[in-house]
Amino acid sequence: MNIAHRGLWNHQNKIEGILKVASHVDAVEVDVRVNSNGVLVLCHDRADVDRINDTLEDLCNISEKLHIVLDIKGNLAKPVVGAIRGSAHEWELCSFDQRCVMELLSIQKEHKVGILSSGFPGDEILGKVDFVSQDYEFLDDDMIYIYRLYNLKIYVFGTSNEVNGVDGVIRNVLLA
Repeated sequence: MNIAHRGLWNHQNKIEGILKVASHVDAVEVDVRVNSNGVLVLCHDRADVDRINDTLEDLCNISEKLHIVLDIKGNLAKPVVGAIRGSAHEWELCSFDQRCVMELLSIQKEHKVGILSSGFPGDEILGKVDFVSQDYEFLDDDMIYIYRLYNLKIYVFGTSNEVNGVDGVIRNVLLA
């Protein structure tokens, strides 16, 4: 599975970039944060959260059905689930924040839920999630073996190369 990291690389987390790249990949990874006005915005870096950003609501209102891997920054499970309810998109929800992941698992069953990890996330969460999104630098054959014991899909980030034994690579995409 080919997943575009933050949409089109030169239009990161922008609706324009998401739409331009969507037909060239299997899914688009997008980041969501809450800004100082309480709005869920498409934004990766905390320092940029109050700049002009497209919103999660904008993304949800796109009529074209998209496959979105949503990286939730912080414990925003309830507002995110509320915002995407009724959207036509296929959503896979994930976070580095284990509290957010556990809350996602408890408040909704409609969407797949995963954990983002730069190490080993731990057996207690692996038995509950649908997928793991793993930093390539920390992925090895033993981890792949363990993830497969839990029947998890495995996505990797931090590389542009193909990786044996995983289900998808989240990579930066530039189109000519």
